[in-house]
Amino acid sequence: MSHTMVIFGASGDLTSRKLIPALYRQFQRGRLPKNSRIVGVARSNFTSEQWRTALGESTAQFSKADFDSASWEAFVQSIYYQPADISSTEDFHKLSNFLD
Repeated sequence: MSHTMVIFGASGDLTSRKLIPALYRQFQRGRLPKNSRIVGVARSNFTSEQWRTALGESTAQFSKADFDSASWEAFVQSIYYQPADISSTEDFHKLSNFLD
């Protein structure tokens, strides 16, 4: 992957209502670098697949007319979730290893 964006506190409302829909629109317009990945980090215990599903629902709701299932499926392949409490040294090392 050439570019990685990490969103801390990713299970929150700002991510699902604003950040991911905005990044999705940029993806649709070809404005995200190729081979980018978006990694969400939060204490909530989601898998990447669970987080992708939740984001798909919220993006469909908040993107309104811009949402397209085929382009969402292409975009969502670059989204990952890593549960972590950043105040935990062990979790921070797990995140670091995941990002490598």
